[in-house]
Amino acid sequence: APCQEHKFFVRIVFPGDPEYLDSVEGTYNPNTIMMDLVNSSICMKESSLMLPLQKMMKVSPLLSKCLKKLSIPHSLTLQDGLTSLDTVGDIFTISVTNDQTGHTGTITVAKNELSQKKCSSQSGLLIVVVGVVLLMVVLAGLVGAGLVVYKS
Repeated sequence: APCQEHKFFVRIVFPGDPEYLDSVEGTYNPNTIMMDLVNSSICMKESSLMLPLQKMMKVSPLLSKCLKKLSIPHSLTLQDGLTSLDTVGDIFTISVTNDQTGHTGTITVAKNELSQKKCSSQSGLLIVVVGVVLLMVVLAGLVGAGLVVYKS
């Protein structure tokens, strides 16, 4: 299930040799990935929060499958596009809820930092880049761990 946390390791087998090599245990956490994607995609347009949710869902199968809702607790549910931040404080949280597990993670956002992050047409590309980088980090860690153990 792509929406649940998994622990895994990689086993390397050598053809014709009964020995094998296991990597260190890794963790796949879809909640952390979703929060990183949301955090990297939000920006400010004037005094409103810009959330390109539809674009994010198209680019990330994880979000389209696992995201239940995005909200600012005790205030409002975030939708695609602009959301006024007039009713929230200078520092607020965005809750990211996993549809299948019910897990809710939070992102703390400061308006002054968010206002420095300008919206651009490159937000879709940024989502793809963040997703690819996260995947590469996991794979590099697994391969690196396997090589270190193998050389020992």
